[in-house]
Amino acid sequence: MEKRKLADLSPVARTLLIPLAYRAIESQRPNAILNDPCALELLGSFDEPLVQPGKKLDLDQLVTMLRARRFDRYARNFLGQHPNGMVVDIGCGLDTRFERIDNGQMLWFGLDLPEVITVRQALLPETARGRLIAASVLDLAWMGCIVQEQRPVIFLAEGVFPYLTETDVRRLVLALSRCFPGVELVFDVISTLSQRIHRFSPAIRKAGVQIGWGIDDGHRLETWGAAICLVKEDRYAAEREPRLGKLYGLILSWPVFANMNRILHVQLGQGQGSPDLDALRRA
Repeated sequence: MEKRKLADLSPVARTLLIPLAYRAIESQRPNAILNDPCALELLGSFDEPLVQPGKKLDLDQLVTMLRARRFDRYARNFLGQHPNGMVVDIGCGLDTRFERIDNGQMLWFGLDLPEVITVRQALLPETARGRLIAASVLDLAWMGCIVQEQRPVIFLAEGVFPYLTETDVRRLVLALSRCFPGVELVFDVISTLSQRIHRFSPAIRKAGVQIGWGIDDGHRLETWGAAICLVKEDRYAAEREPRLGKLYGLILSWPVFANMNRILHVQLGQGQGSPDLDALRRA
């Protein structure tokens, strides 16, 4: 089968190959933080990887795996309370979270750019409970697909918001709060220091993208509107991870480094209301 060319993808779409490559490399380890048996096969569908495995510890890879594991836990915790609920992965790329967390009842939606969904459909076709939405996250009309399902929902955005501007993130968060009263939103952010450092990342530079947003205090989101409540500001390495070793474990325990990459868990809107289609039309 002819391999897909990296050069044919847009810069933003190319970034889906970074976590995919990390999962493929990680899954070959006996002490893998996250196992993704499909990742190696999926990665082989492309002519050129954005990252190559190295002999030394790749901190970017390790941090990405720690992040994915924590997002999986947020999803599983939500499904533990709402077994019939919905998990919406914003910027799903070629992630296999549906397969990793599926409880046999949940409904999963993967949202990404049309060109990414075209690639995903060919490699990971949608199913009755694993559906795909081809749209930009900034085209708020996609929310209509979620509103119609009338199920409890959690929104996850892993590796997405740092590539947007603060203005775009604010507009999106406020739209979610209006359309889905009481909904949970989990997303990762980077500090302004990390934003500057990421400019020199070989994988980011090879993809041809830019980091657009960094934030140093999660409570700043609460100034965007009264309906935004920060539930938790979570660190990737909030628990001891042997793979980090003593040196990296110590480094990531220092606030300036620990806060470079965080996960924000926020609640939007008041109470546990029903999805509001009229609010979507006004967004």
